[in-house]
Amino acid sequence: MFVLTHPTATDEQRIADALGTTDGALIRGILHVMRDEVFMSTLDNLDDVIFRMGAEQARAILFGRIARPYVGVEIFLGQERELGTDGNFAERPLVVARYPSALAALRAAELASNRRPDAMVMAKPKPYQLPI
Repeated sequence: MFVLTHPTATDEQRIADALGTTDGALIRGILHVMRDEVFMSTLDNLDDVIFRMGAEQARAILFGRIARPYVGVEIFLGQERELGTDGNFAERPLVVARYPSALAALRAAELASNRRPDAMVMAKPKPYQLPI
């Protein structure tokens, strides 16, 4: 059984120690992803090894999103829909699909399963914002 070495440290302090970073925005973004996506719970009873692994995974998720600043868009009769990770266009997809280049986003948009035949598709930059 592992013992917590930082029983009184905040989650932000534990992330900073685990990853060796002092960037407050990045730490808060990692914390958000750890809670909402990696563990889908509070981080209270995680031992240091699991906590560090979760922090590293959350950081990789954030960096992956930052490195993919383009999204696919469909425009039809003045209405804009974005391409979601499920391959369908939606006005507000749960999770927008992100691509490393405009060409990759455009190709994915052209292949969307619910693309309207008369709609125009395009790629547009949408830089990822850290969830703070």
